[in-house]
Amino acid sequence: MIDAQKAEAVPAFDLAADPMTATPELDELVAEAWRTVLGLETVEPFYDFYGCGGHSLHALRIVHTLRRQLDLDIDLVLLLNSNNLADFTETLREKLRTGAPRRAPISRAGGPR
Repeated sequence: MIDAQKAEAVPAFDLAADPMTATPELDELVAEAWRTVLGLETVEPFYDFYGCGGHSLHALRIVHTLRRQLDLDIDLVLLLNSNNLADFTETLREKLRTGAPRRAPISRAGGPR
């Protein structure tokens, strides 16, 4: 079982920093999400999500964690279609560089504001 408190313990990404200079921070943030959700001690850039035991529920948890930490709209398909950890991380980096949309605020009624 994955410890929810441990998943919350990953520090938030510093969006004030330039994404180009924050490369190691983003790499570590994404790797930590994979390690935590997939229950792995280490991950390498060439690791394949499915090869690490990933499935759709793991993907949802990873994407949800990164959405919160990066305050970024991340489609689940980005993770599911990535070749490996490095490919997924680079996709996120590109979204940050291009000023991709931030997450839409959710009202208490459950829909976008």
